[in-house]
Amino acid sequence: MCSIIQKMTKHYIPSVFSLLTAFSISAFAQWNPYAGVIPSYTWNATVTASSGDSGAEVIDHNENTNWQSDAPLPNGFLSKAEQNVFLNICSSGKCKSSGNAHHAETTDGNLKTSAHITGNAGAWFEINLLFSSSFRSFSVKCAVTAPLYLFAYQANNDSTIISKLSEADNYKLKRMEVKLSSVKKIKLFSSGSFQLFEIAAISQPLKEYVTVDLGAAKTIGWIETKHWAGGKAAESELLGSTDNIRWFPIARLDPKAVNILTTRLKNPVTAKYLRVQHTLVDEDYAKVFVWEVNVWDAFGPYGQMPAAKKSSSTVAEIIGVNGLWGWGYGICSDHLMEGQGPGKFSKVATHARSYHNWHWDVTDPDNIPDYSQMTDSGTQALNWLNWDREYSAWRKAGLKVTASIQFEQKKMPQIIWNNPYQCAYNYAYAFAKHFGPTYGNGLVQAMEAGNEPWDYPSAFYAQVLEGFAKGAKAADPKMIVLPCALQSAFPHEETERGGNFSGARITQESALFIDGLNVHHYSYAYNEQGRRVGVNPEHSQSSIRAILNDIRFRDANLPGKKIYVTEWGWDSDGAGEACTHSECVTEKTQALYAVRGAMFFIRLGADRLCWFNYANGKGGLYSRSGLTGSPAAGFAEKISFRALQALLAHLGGCYFLDVMQENDEAWIYKFGDAKGRTTHLIAWKPVSGEDDSVSAVHLPAGYAPESAWLISGTSSQVEMSLSLASFNPATQVTTLKVSAVPVVVKLKMK
Repeated sequence: MCSIIQKMTKHYIPSVFSLLTAFSISAFAQWNPYAGVIPSYTWNATVTASSGDSGAEVIDHNENTNWQSDAPLPNGFLSKAEQNVFLNICSSGKCKSSGNAHHAETTDGNLKTSAHITGNAGAWFEINLLFSSSFRSFSVKCAVTAPLYLFAYQANNDSTIISKLSEADNYKLKRMEVKLSSVKKIKLFSSGSFQLFEIAAISQPLKEYVTVDLGAAKTIGWIETKHWAGGKAAESELLGSTDNIRWFPIARLDPKAVNILTTRLKNPVTAKYLRVQHTLVDEDYAKVFVWEVNVWDAFGPYGQMPAAKKSSSTVAEIIGVNGLWGWGYGICSDHLMEGQGPGKFSKVATHARSYHNWHWDVTDPDNIPDYSQMTDSGTQALNWLNWDREYSAWRKAGLKVTASIQFEQKKMPQIIWNNPYQCAYNYAYAFAKHFGPTYGNGLVQAMEAGNEPWDYPSAFYAQVLEGFAKGAKAADPKMIVLPCALQSAFPHEETERGGNFSGARITQESALFIDGLNVHHYSYAYNEQGRRVGVNPEHSQSSIRAILNDIRFRDANLPGKKIYVTEWGWDSDGAGEACTHSECVTEKTQALYAVRGAMFFIRLGADRLCWFNYANGKGGLYSRSGLTGSPAAGFAEKISFRALQALLAHLGGCYFLDVMQENDEAWIYKFGDAKGRTTHLIAWKPVSGEDDSVSAVHLPAGYAPESAWLISGTSSQVEMSLSLASFNPATQVTTLKVSAVPVVVKLKMK
């Protein structure tokens, strides 16, 4: 399984940029495909570059294309006034010589033009500077008949020999590195005549950059760059300007960062121009790069948190887990012993999502499954498979079933679908008729039109979804029907070959027949080195916040319908199995984030949550997200399993009511009964799970604690600790000790 937040390439929807540039909601009075999108300021920008091409690649929404600078050294800097401080200096009368009145050719940046310098008592050429200057290097191309000396004269008239050039250096551009200050004059002297093609000088470290013109002054608080310099930059930085003349520093960047780097500004700035600038190392043929630049206000691509939404379901009803046929045992679940498979995971979930492969039911999508034959002959594709037995075992264990009907190009290539709409209609009709609650056996509560079928073109998937939704609803109106996992934040993830953008794959027609959105969200952010890491769910840059875009899309286009978060979680070590990729967190941290992540989603109004995954698997990313170890580890429970078990034991029957506090000090939520009475609080510090700090938070009057518990996953029961909350009868104020570990407070009822 994979996170929604992973960039794709090559934009697919031709009109997306113009539409988002205008971003006119009124244009979509009935249906707005881009309702969830927070456009980057750069989507309507223009770019100039210090060298190379125009730099347009840095705002083309494609992280695999890039701007590349020219190489300033050895001779690329000659024609650039920003880099060559001697460029055209001789055209302004600052150059003299012993025998030539025409000196402009010697500093014109052209290695093919020259001046012949002659003299009776030796030949000389000099540049007189108006102000004392510092220099890093001089470059000279000449042809001599006798040794040529290069002198630098400082303000006190002391001279320094910088270099001696001989006939062996003729017609070569020779660079001399120096560290000189207070230089007032440069002089070349030879006992014989010489031909001077060019003299150039560098006074400051060489810089190459791209400048993005945002079109108007913007308040900037969130900047994303992909700017790796290929090892050719000593430093990199972000600069801002309101006039493209005076620049101010915004942030230093790591020039070695190879992935996206997010820069959040504690104090947003106002700028019309943004510059990504590399300071190069002094090396011949060194070039630098920028791949992409995106800019937003302080809330970035996800936008602001919406107002809290009171839950219509209990915590227990919301929490679920991802599973599959046999739960890793390789046999039908009705053969498992008590406490195995669905019996085990019903301790931490009330519903389970099944990866139900379409190609396990039929060998061709045009074939219509006949589930009534499973008892005698299995499915048409697998003569041993009986979904009735499998799902009956899940339901017997107390798990309601969501079937994610998986299909992908590898198993069911687009070319074999004779009629995508009709294939999907027939399949979904047969499935809902057999498993649905109205006319079927009631084993399946919800069904999805795919898990992550992102390798099909959007037009193809849109046909499948429409047929699937209409077929399922025609068979059983009470069957909950969802699209595959999609996202509403990044339209440029939609490509010619596939994608996952809600606005491209859900149509206004299919929206009438689906019951909500299906989303996958994991909590990643890029660190200062551009490395993607797993972070806490409250992290302001976490990719988990893309659910805010989904909420906006849902509210605009599917008002009143559900949001199912059918995959979320963190990879961690545990159960004797190591976790080594950059997104891994510790086993302890996974447990804390599981509880806090559930709170985050529930506070936002998520109707269902399915943790990915029930157990560890094989491979890299997502292979260590299990609540238990893998089959090889005997499905040993990880701390996260016990943490969720404890959460359900204490808050399982409660409803989320409101937010008491969400700031850097603490996040505190109210939970209570169906009548809206606050009976419990849950609180924690929004910090890394490895942060052991504890802070005191004072609750408003009226929230007197009866008892308090930690939920760390140390045990499957909540851990009572009377020292966590103290009450002052005189002031009626409760002082609560909060840390990265969630604390549940049961309140005294009046």
